[in-house]
Amino acid sequence: MTTTELASPSKLVLRRTFKAPAQKVFDLWTSAAGMRQFFFPGDVKVTKLDVDFRVGGTYSITFVKPDGEVLTVGGVYREIKSPSRFVCTWTWEEDSPDEIVETLLTLDFAGRGNETDLVLTHENLRSVESRDGHAAGWGSCLDKLAQVIS
Repeated sequence: MTTTELASPSKLVLRRTFKAPAQKVFDLWTSAAGMRQFFFPGDVKVTKLDVDFRVGGTYSITFVKPDGEVLTVGGVYREIKSPSRFVCTWTWEEDSPDEIVETLLTLDFAGRGNETDLVLTHENLRSVESRDGHAAGWGSCLDKLAQVIS
């Protein structure tokens, strides 16, 4: 079960325990092959996913919603400590440069034998609506990750 803390109007924290060692969970989050298995909420489809997983490396993910809307998000990896933590920026492409907001995504993986406690922190979100939308999307991704791992 995922617990979600809406820490502030611009920050959310999700916690979930997975029945897999930390390295396995970390590897799923940090490779294109792993991400393709769970990194999309609901009925959204990933049409493009590029990952250069190293400090200073970038990623880009293009999603298509069931209504045909295309969304692209990308960022830069700022910190990597395998298999316990990584930090990256998270920035949606927008039609207007004035709407672009760089947010920060931190994932902490605490291994406990064959289980891993994951804490996902997403901060600097532009509004309560953005925070709540990201909370729902991340919750769906974590549910899919649990299915992949089981």
